[in-house]
Amino acid sequence: MHALPHLSNETGFAAVAEFAARQLDVALGVLGPAGGHFVQQHSGGGARVRVEGVPAADDDRPDAWAWARGDVKNTLADNGIMTWKCERSAGTRLGWDITLPTAGAVRLLTALIKSGMNAVERAALALTLALNEAGIEVRAAVDDDYALQPLALNAKDALTLWKLLRGPSDRPAHIDISTWSGLDKLAGKLMRLPKLAVLIEAQPGCDNCHLPNQVVFGALTADEAQSLAAAVARRTAAAAQPTTPSGGQA
Repeated sequence: MHALPHLSNETGFAAVAEFAARQLDVALGVLGPAGGHFVQQHSGGGARVRVEGVPAADDDRPDAWAWARGDVKNTLADNGIMTWKCERSAGTRLGWDITLPTAGAVRLLTALIKSGMNAVERAALALTLALNEAGIEVRAAVDDDYALQPLALNAKDALTLWKLLRGPSDRPAHIDISTWSGLDKLAGKLMRLPKLAVLIEAQPGCDNCHLPNQVVFGALTADEAQSLAAAVARRTAAAAQPTTPSGGQA
């Protein structure tokens, strides 16, 4: 469960507030099925946050959910995070309804969550942020066994990723992703790119469950996900640089 509708912000900080709320939404989203969540920016600049299904404590590892157990209001206060509301959510699953008054409080909660992430969760977050920055709206998430879930991209996003990672080239970049052979060809081309030393397969969609044709990445390790995230970030930054005309200056 995740969504991010937002209201207008009459104070002029709408962009800052929206960015902070979206970063919190992504940080919670990469934790995968461990708990559902909902983040909604409010007009005061902060956000309303709901988390559900907070997993049981495990003292053997860093824990991104540690803040959501015990006396949550005091835990947040101890970390300098002001709340307008902080109470147990209705239902049998351990969860919380929290209202944060400012974008600063939202950023502090995001930092608190990130501070408890293990290596796999940090890699999932880095990959998600890099892909989103490249215009690919997908979440890399962690499963119940603390491994990266297979990353599934729709055909259009997979083509965007291939074009981005292959870099500038004189060769035509067109692949007909409307055909099964074209999608399978795209999966093969992705698998031959640097930083992608995993099995990548075309996967047919499902009309009954409304799933599109996809390209699915095999299980990435934390190191592989971080490496891919770095490659995507570099290519995205390079693509954003203004082109210098021949003989001129940018």
